[in-house]
Amino acid sequence: MALLLYRLGKFSYRHRWLVISLWLAVMVAVGGAAAAFHGTLSNNFQIPGTETQQMADKLKTELPPLPAAPPALFSKPTVTSSARRARTPSPRH
Repeated sequence: MALLLYRLGKFSYRHRWLVISLWLAVMVAVGGAAAAFHGTLSNNFQIPGTETQQMADKLKTELPPLPAAPPALFSKPTVTSSARRARTPSPRH
C-alpha cells in the first residue's frame, strides 16, 4: 500500500498540471450533472399511519402556531455614560 501511494504521489507531482486539469474537469462535470439533473428539495418527511405521524398531526392541530421570532429570554441592561463613570474607579496618581 505504501508503494502504491508513493507512486501515486510521485506521478501527481511530476504531472501536476495534468492532475489539476483532471480534477477541475471532474468538478465541472459533477457540477454540471447536479445542475442538469437536480430535483425539487423538500423538508417534508411523512410515513402515514405510524404512531409518530399520528402524534405529529395531533400536535400540529392542538398547539398554537409558532411566532415568527422567539421571545427574548434575557436582555442586556443599558448603561449610560454617567452610570459607567460612577462605577469606574478613578486612576490613582
